[in-house]
Amino acid sequence: MDIKVENKDTVTQSSGYLKRIEGIDEYLQRAYISFIAVKEGFCYQRSLGSLKNLKEIDNIDTLIKEAQSALCDTPEIEIIKAVKEGETVTFTLKTPLGTGEIKI
Repeated sequence: MDIKVENKDTVTQSSGYLKRIEGIDEYLQRAYISFIAVKEGFCYQRSLGSLKNLKEIDNIDTLIKEAQSALCDTPEIEIIKAVKEGETVTFTLKTPLGTGEIKI
């Protein structure tokens, strides 16, 4: 179980407690954070993140390779495909709990 993050901030419930996520949503959030974080930018986990800005990569094979590298700490998440439309990249991911999509 993890804490839900949206717009680079934690999400709270109406009670004021942090909202938690689990299941496939937790896996998808982990991947999302790995894709948007800059490698070595988070002092508590230097291996988290990508070496390159994934949105700037036009070649799909290179994009998938770099994104998979960003997931080095979560080998249970596999990239099935990536689709780039303008400045948005949509990843289809396979997790131990099923398949889902995220957009960066």
